[in-house]
Amino acid sequence: MREHDPLGMSAEEMASLQRISDAGAQDAGKAISQITGLDFIFSAPGVRTLPVDDVPALLGGEEAAVVAVHLAVYGDARGNILIALEPESAGRLLDALVPGRPPLVPARLHDIPEMERSGLLEMGNILAGAYLSAVSRRLQRSLLASVPRLTIDMAGAVMDTLVVDSSGGQDSALVIQTELRARAGDIIGHILFLPDPATLPEVLRMLGRSLPPDPPEGD
Repeated sequence: MREHDPLGMSAEEMASLQRISDAGAQDAGKAISQITGLDFIFSAPGVRTLPVDDVPALLGGEEAAVVAVHLAVYGDARGNILIALEPESAGRLLDALVPGRPPLVPARLHDIPEMERSGLLEMGNILAGAYLSAVSRRLQRSLLASVPRLTIDMAGAVMDTLVVDSSGGQDSALVIQTELRARAGDIIGHILFLPDPATLPEVLRMLGRSLPPDPPEGD
């Protein structure tokens, strides 16, 4: 995967975005654990700028089957949030909501019953809502999420439209990635936050004003 930074962001700006993502991940983890009763670990592999063609690799490659919930972000900053899970992980997450349900079979993913689709949408809504609330508090600005949309397809198809929208017509996209993993190791997923390049300078300006500097090492 080729990493580059045509946006010219400084190391300090990247670190600020990383810190705000960490805050969002912590709140998302608490929210999903309270709903499912499962213990989740959230980690942030990093903030990176990637060629648009490389973004599906974050979800396992263009042909990897994914169950994904997409929400557009509006308000004082714009962008997109994608919550994506492997089919097996999505099934185990559903087990916490609907015990005894039939297993998700990748070949029949499009036949998921409406009740279970609603459950997946609600889980995505809870994760994205908690994440955005934490980011909003840190930015001291209002961020609103659209109605969630469920897509079940290959990662390449899921990401095509999303990345084009998020890149603003550029050949690269800024991706803030968070990995979610059940402590038992049987649920693995990703939260991708793709800020709109048009509002990114304002986000960075807000971050510079709202985030305190890191304490000196050794304190």
